[in-house]
Amino acid sequence: MAPPRIEKIITALDVGSWKVCALIAGQTADGQLHVLGTGQRESRGVQRGYVADMEQTEHIVREAIEQAERIAGLNIDDVWVSFSAGGLLSDVAPIACLSDEERDLGVALVELGAAVTTVSLYAGGMLVEMASLPFGASDITDDIASAFGIRRSQAQRLQSFYGSASASPRDNNEIIELEPGAPSGSDSPRVTRAQLVTVIRQRLDAMMGEIGRTLKDLHFVGPIGRQVVLVGGGADLKGIADYTQSALGRAARVGRPRGLHGLPDAHSGPAFATLAGLVLYAASDPVDLRDLPMMSQDVYKPAGTSILHRLMAALKSSF
Repeated sequence: MAPPRIEKIITALDVGSWKVCALIAGQTADGQLHVLGTGQRESRGVQRGYVADMEQTEHIVREAIEQAERIAGLNIDDVWVSFSAGGLLSDVAPIACLSDEERDLGVALVELGAAVTTVSLYAGGMLVEMASLPFGASDITDDIASAFGIRRSQAQRLQSFYGSASASPRDNNEIIELEPGAPSGSDSPRVTRAQLVTVIRQRLDAMMGEIGRTLKDLHFVGPIGRQVVLVGGGADLKGIADYTQSALGRAARVGRPRGLHGLPDAHSGPAFATLAGLVLYAASDPVDLRDLPMMSQDVYKPAGTSILHRLMAALKSSF
């Protein structure tokens, strides 16, 4: 079968506190979107929704975009950017993971990011309320590291491979090696999975309590306040939907990106809802604010002409 004929190239970049990821997609004449290349790097220089080190952030952004370009076999000229760690956030995640019916009848989209949690309410087909909370999945990671005296990288591995929001009697019998690479026969520290789940649930209880209060403050009650959809890296935690449903007393599910052909398995989870939504948003031919008539004003034009120069100039001017 011949490869689809691409008529338009769309590139999206999502800068988060945990990761920076890029996606290059090709749009065919019938509107279908095919993933051509992806890139991902661990985020550096971004803390709690703020760019703390612009030089580090620029380096990671360059690496993510260049990786996607190598896989796609082309050089990009334009990029759509979402700063999901903070200020430059575009509300695009729902495009990839919410149905029209959900947005019409009423739904709360809870994005559990690394350092920031965003609660967005939809009703009547539109965004009606939004709030940002200063915590995220990295707080769970830090709790694990502190509780067991290990590095954050080790804590993140435990959280990803053994973590769960739901407790089970079997957890007491499952032993986890804190240092799996230790020599055979050495006195390697160990914990039970029950101990790990206890640490995770203590933090989740505090987070969900605050999310529940926020939903109440935003008047997410009555007929429109029955559905919660979870996205973001924190939504990858095993059992999070059932836990959320019990904690908030509302139906809950994990939102996964859809609408893109050839999306790699590594990028098909809830952590990539914003990235996928940004591509879908760009493909819908939204109004370009730069084309609208504006009042006379001074405009800053960066000296660099490459896409990366223009991108980093935009980030710098926003912080």
